[in-house]
Amino acid sequence: MGAPTVQLTAKEMEVLQWAALGKSAWEISRIQERTEAAVNFHMGNIRRKFGVNSLRAALIKAIEQRVILLE
Repeated sequence: MGAPTVQLTAKEMEVLQWAALGKSAWEISRIQERTEAAVNFHMGNIRRKFGVNSLRAALIKAIEQRVILLE
């Protein structure tokens, strides 16, 4: 059915889940007790793996590919 699903690390998945809930990089960094730069690093990897230029586009692809599920 379509392209193979993107493989994300556990940290990338966690960042993606928080981003899907509308959290900013700064908010995610506070939640995860990491630097904002670390969160932005993971966001960059997420965008690269999905082949898109924005986190919003990555979220749409993640939902379409069922990488993350909205409840």
